[in-house]
Amino acid sequence: MTLTDRAREALNRLLEMFRTGDLPAAVARTVIRAKTGYERPSDRWSLGNRLLMYLAGTEDARGYRQWEEVGRHVKKGAKAFYILAPTTRKKTVKEREVDPETGEEREVERERTVITGFRCVPVFRYEDTEGEPLPEADYNPPEPPPLFDVARRFAGDVKYKPFVGRYYGYFSPARDEIVLSTHDARTPSFTNWPTPSITR
Repeated sequence: MTLTDRAREALNRLLEMFRTGDLPAAVARTVIRAKTGYERPSDRWSLGNRLLMYLAGTEDARGYRQWEEVGRHVKKGAKAFYILAPTTRKKTVKEREVDPETGEEREVERERTVITGFRCVPVFRYEDTEGEPLPEADYNPPEPPPLFDVARRFAGDVKYKPFVGRYYGYFSPARDEIVLSTHDARTPSFTNWPTPSITR
């Protein structure tokens, strides 16, 4: 598959999300960021690239060397997926501006960075690497949502994790935890939400 084919495939996947209407809810409710000090390279990616990462079934993806820098290595045989990065160049442009002192209009030359196209960049999922464990990112909201203390009475732990395209939140009886993938307090109903018990 050529780089052009890969770029077209990535764009088609994003366009399909817009076409089916799956994108707006995900964007409006689930894009949460890690707190300062816990950032990942993908936190600086465009929304489109982060959606491609979620479609790949992971919440952390990086280039080969980026994984090596944090002590992890891509497993043998692992396949990359591709994100899109802009290609840029410097360009001198002529612009008109008003001299603040004289009020006269004049023409000036300025150097601007312009996007000339896009290139495919291979990245690998966390799940396809091995090595040093990474610190767990802190995705907790600045303030806990309403009834947060009530939720903790029904589960041993309540934690936040990024949205990966499967759920907005869930309750795991086996791990006795509630996991939320959005800071929006109006999150839709959860699957397997614990039934309140007066004995607990």
